[in-house]
Amino acid sequence: MTDEEQFDLYAGFINEWLDYGNQFFKAQTSGSTGVPKKIQLSRKIMTESAQRTISFFGIDRSWLLLSCISAKYIGGKMMAVRALISQASLRCIQPSNHPSIEDAVRWKGNILIAVVPSQMWHILSIPFTESEKKRIHFLIGGAAIPPELRRQIVESGVQAWETYGMTETASHIALRKVTQRDEYFQALPGITLSKCDNDTLAISLQDNVRLVTNDLVEFNGDGRFRILGRADNVIITGGLKVIPELLEHKISRILAQDSIMAATISEVMVTSRHDSLWGEALTLLVEIHSAEENNQEEICGKIYWLLRKHFKTPESTLQSHEIPKHIEIISALPRTANGKLQRRHTY
Repeated sequence: MTDEEQFDLYAGFINEWLDYGNQFFKAQTSGSTGVPKKIQLSRKIMTESAQRTISFFGIDRSWLLLSCISAKYIGGKMMAVRALISQASLRCIQPSNHPSIEDAVRWKGNILIAVVPSQMWHILSIPFTESEKKRIHFLIGGAAIPPELRRQIVESGVQAWETYGMTETASHIALRKVTQRDEYFQALPGITLSKCDNDTLAISLQDNVRLVTNDLVEFNGDGRFRILGRADNVIITGGLKVIPELLEHKISRILAQDSIMAATISEVMVTSRHDSLWGEALTLLVEIHSAEENNQEEICGKIYWLLRKHFKTPESTLQSHEIPKHIEIISALPRTANGKLQRRHTY
């Protein structure tokens, strides 16, 4: 998509929004767990969502809202709605893994920049001044932030916020500051959360709108929460359940403790293969920055050795059935158009 095509998408949506006869707007889900589908969102739900974000950051007409996300998706559409309601300035740029934000960050006021995690790898290579680090807020959505990227964000000193939400809630309903330790989200005002009998999260919006998600949730004592994974992603191996997202988090933390692996691996994804013995045999897909083809077997061997070594320690976070049966190097993990991992039960 070119800058011109991106601009046309935003202009088309803004014209649609400014026609106050329109009370419902089409949105497309990401397709991370299946075929993307189109839904309709009410003006009221989208307005309330925008107002929550505006209030959280204190956005007004002095701000710049910069979107690196396509207006095809709710994350892009909501940047436009926030700008229109707050009267902030809006810019949109071509969605790519190397977004060109350098001109925009010269803005003298505060800036809110909407990105997906894969774009932050490039953004962190930009030398921000201390003043810019105070004025710029990154709103990171679309997928979980890998541990190594999280570490780099924290060390860079930029202000970044991880989001939780979905198309059906008109973007995020909860935020958490990107730090090394805090794993729990805080719901925004006007949002009520609860756990269903099957441990999935239920979200209650204003006006008695209630959405039951497929996300497995864990609450802490003060009402904050974290997502363990999706119920429909659960893998059964040898009769035991594995939550891929939770296992990816464990494995990433273990590998990040090795300096060579931390510098080599971009991200990992847990999936499975059909297996006559295990039913589904865990398979770890590993996306690396770069490596010669003849080094790939060595990398796989080192990963397996590190996981086995950790498993044998008293403080191990791994269960024996969580150690992958197969490890494969892959040039790029499968992703949807807006950067989410495109999961399949079997690979």
